[in-house]
Amino acid sequence: MTKIDYYVISSTGGRTINQDRADVFEAGGVHGFVVCDGVGGCRFGDVASKTVCEEFRKPFIEGAGSVDDCIEKGVDSAEAALRALQQQANDPRAYKSTLAALLLSGDDVCTVHVGDSRIYHFADGRRLWRTTDHSLAQMMVMTGDIGPDEIRTCEDRSVLLHAMGSASETFRFQSSERKLEGSDYDAFVICSDGFWEYVTGERMARLLEFGRRNLPEFTARDWLSAMCAGMEPEAGNDNFTAIAVICDKR
Repeated sequence: MTKIDYYVISSTGGRTINQDRADVFEAGGVHGFVVCDGVGGCRFGDVASKTVCEEFRKPFIEGAGSVDDCIEKGVDSAEAALRALQQQANDPRAYKSTLAALLLSGDDVCTVHVGDSRIYHFADGRRLWRTTDHSLAQMMVMTGDIGPDEIRTCEDRSVLLHAMGSASETFRFQSSERKLEGSDYDAFVICSDGFWEYVTGERMARLLEFGRRNLPEFTARDWLSAMCAGMEPEAGNDNFTAIAVICDKR
C-alpha cells in the first residue's frame, strides 16, 4: 500500500499581503493538493486565489462524478465565481488567479493547471516532468528567444497568457493523466512562481535523493524545509507557497 505524506508552506515573502493560497483535501479515494496565486497587477488577488481553491474542491467533496467530471465542474464553478466578483466590482481585470492541482487516486495521477504555478513529478530521485507555464516567458523559451534558465530573470516572466478569471473560448485549463512510476517512491511539488523562481527542479531532486538516501525517516516536511532554507523574506520579494508530497511504497 502506498503511504502519502505531505507538507505545506505559504509565506508573504517580502510583501504585506499573501495572495497565494494552498488547499489539501481527501474525498472518495482522491487526494487533492492545490496551489493558487492571485495574478500580480490585478486587484483582489488574495480573494481570487481563495475563491478558486474553495470552488475547485467542491465537486470532489460532494462526490459529483468521476475525477474528470469533478475537474470540469470545479474549474467551471471557480470561473463563474470569479466572473460574478468581477461584475460586482465592475472591473473585468480584477479577481484573477493561477491554478495548479495534483489529484492522486490509487496509482493514477492527474494534474490540472492554468497560469504559471507549477507541478513537478519525481520518481526514485529522478525528475520526470513538470507542467508548462502559460506565460510570455515560457513562450519565449519555446521559440528560442531565451534559454530555459533565463525564465527566472526574464523581465516579462510575470506576464500570463492564461489565468482563472479570464477564460476564453479556446482555452479553459490544461490537464494530464499519468501513473505513479517509482519502484520505491514518487514525489511531487506543487508551487507558486515565488517558490520556483528560487528553487530549481534540479535542487528539488538533489535534496529529495539526498534525504531518502541518508535519513531513514525522511518526510515531506524535511524535504520542503530543506528546499526553503535560505529563502529569507526581502523587501519586494513575492509570496511563495509550496506543497511537497511523497508517495512511499516501502
